[in-house]
Amino acid sequence: TLYNQDDDTYSKSASLFQSAYQNALKSGNKNLINITAFQAGQSAYQSNDFQTTISRLKTFVAQFPQDPKLMTAVYYLAWSYFSVAGNAKSQEERKKLLQQTSKQFDHLVRQKVTQERLADWIFQSAQALNMAGETTAAIAKYQQLLTQFPNHNLAETSAYIIANLQYS
Repeated sequence: TLYNQDDDTYSKSASLFQSAYQNALKSGNKNLINITAFQAGQSAYQSNDFQTTISRLKTFVAQFPQDPKLMTAVYYLAWSYFSVAGNAKSQEERKKLLQQTSKQFDHLVRQKVTQERLADWIFQSAQALNMAGETTAAIAKYQQLLTQFPNHNLAETSAYIIANLQYS
């Protein structure tokens, strides 16, 4: 499998998947585009090529919203936006990327998932908004977590963050 191989192997596989994706686009075959767009995005994510991950998986999510791999793709997208935001050239670009991060986690929240994952994704969405300087929206997300999951291990952290945001 790809998961226990070195970085050079990831780079090679990412290159192969990118080539397969380009060929699938040329063929126009939706099934091939589906498979290769996801694989190209996933392999780029595993290679820490987050710009390519965003490019490929945005296409995948837009074109195949009912695909069983959708949640995985959106999860990779969320963390890719977050990773790219850390290297943003301007504060405005960073803010937009963090807002996209929050949007992707919100997309995951709307899926049917375990309560544990739901709470984690609400928290991650709040964190991204907080980092983007969207204090009011971040507080609303933290409050959502507190309301829905008052006994979750992130509830106490959320309450602490809310207090700091409101009174600092």
